[in-house]
Amino acid sequence: PGWLKTLMLMYQSNLEKAVVAAFLTAVLIHTYEYFRGSALNCPCMEWSYVPGSAGITKFWLDIHFLPPCLVFLAILFFGHELPAFRSEMFFLDKCCIHQSDVELKRLGIQQLGRFIRVSRTLVILWQPEYLTRLWCVYELAAFHYINRDIAGTIELLPLKLPVLWLGLFLFHLVACIGFTFIGPLTVLSKWHADWTMATIPSEFILPYLCCLFWAVLYFLYCIPGFLLWRFCREYVLDRQLLLLQLANFRMGQTDCTKECDRRFVEGKITRWFGSVEDFENVVRIDIFERVKQGMKEQGLLPWRMILISSLSHFFAAAALAVEAHHRKDYETMVRCICLGACLVLCTDAIAIRIGLCLASKAAGQALTWRSTLLNSSLITCAFTFGNGIALCLASSSLSVTLDVVIVILAAVITWLLYGGGDKIRCLVGH
Repeated sequence: PGWLKTLMLMYQSNLEKAVVAAFLTAVLIHTYEYFRGSALNCPCMEWSYVPGSAGITKFWLDIHFLPPCLVFLAILFFGHELPAFRSEMFFLDKCCIHQSDVELKRLGIQQLGRFIRVSRTLVILWQPEYLTRLWCVYELAAFHYINRDIAGTIELLPLKLPVLWLGLFLFHLVACIGFTFIGPLTVLSKWHADWTMATIPSEFILPYLCCLFWAVLYFLYCIPGFLLWRFCREYVLDRQLLLLQLANFRMGQTDCTKECDRRFVEGKITRWFGSVEDFENVVRIDIFERVKQGMKEQGLLPWRMILISSLSHFFAAAALAVEAHHRKDYETMVRCICLGACLVLCTDAIAIRIGLCLASKAAGQALTWRSTLLNSSLITCAFTFGNGIALCLASSSLSVTLDVVIVILAAVITWLLYGGGDKIRCLVGH
């Protein structure tokens, strides 16, 4: 679908600018607060309280994370319309070659090689139908022929990736907004903190908080866990299908609307590669190995994509830390930093990696309601467990030192899951 390609191009061209704009917005807000001498507290908000064996931790949940996130979305979707942000040019055959005027279309096709010659990268917005389309294969053949001595010029981007990323970003944003407004009235309220301190023995406060947060989060992640499992399974199957298509590529299996187009394309390919069969071998061997190596280097899912989807958590935790600094409550400030680091860097990344590993193991099995229920529940439990532990870092039942140790341990696990283990094996092998 066209909207998927548009979303991918926005992600490809505007993402870095959107991240920079969001961070600048957050810096401007907190710089103004610094010179003002106090935090910009929304009058409709209330204090939040987390009980612990060493006392109640008090902090102020506010909506300071919202402006940077809105700026991020605005630049992501419309940054290419701003003159100052136009730094990349894309040649899209369907947009740049006339589709209704026969003569203009013929002239555009004849000049296609020149456009490819001056292009640094061939970005393939991949979907399962890509290698079944004759003109897509022609572009791939032309680019590979012109840049055959240059490594790493073909970039393959599955169209489903930005859907996952944007879905995670919006889910985290909505969760932050809901938690900010509902939390101080329920699990983070003063009455709940006082009741916990008065009723539950100090040595059981931390287990109680863990169970409470896990119960709330499990309910929150039930539907996203199911949707994430379905996506992970389809995404893993698509990756396997791509390698299968490359390994079994045949020009005769490609589709075209006019037979004269096939004669034109096969004539060009024969001139470039010697024969159609030689080009098929290039796709089945050279391009297959390049794509397979690229998949291995990228991993099942880029960690950067998961990191950016958690920007709302980062800005929310940063706002909490800045507000605690204004009150000179440095212990709470460090706890908020640990909370944000764990949420942003580790917990979601670990849960999504678990989901992808489950999908890889189940890829060859039939999709049944039992397997769907089991795997989606496991993904939900992974999100629930990780985020529940992260929220408990705000409790005084854990020392600040232990908070830091937990974050470091979670970061090491994330690093191992996203390529660190392969690097260690390479070092040991050498």
